[in-house]
Amino acid sequence: MTVIRERFYDGQGKLLRSSQQFLDMETKKKKKPGEDGEEFIDEPIPIYRTVKALPFYTLLSKPAAKTK
Repeated sequence: MTVIRERFYDGQGKLLRSSQQFLDMETKKKKKPGEDGEEFIDEPIPIYRTVKALPFYTLLSKPAAKTK
């Protein structure tokens, strides 16, 4: 199962709107969690309130590697 979640915030960080879709990985059709007796474990998604809070933030400040 694939879960697509979207969250939209205003400039002060207030949640304006959110949505989620559950899709079958093979058919890409909508599917309810736990349908067909399949086990589905939903885990909370991480929310980073600032760019500095991102786990890869230190990599953003490094210059890009030169390519030939």
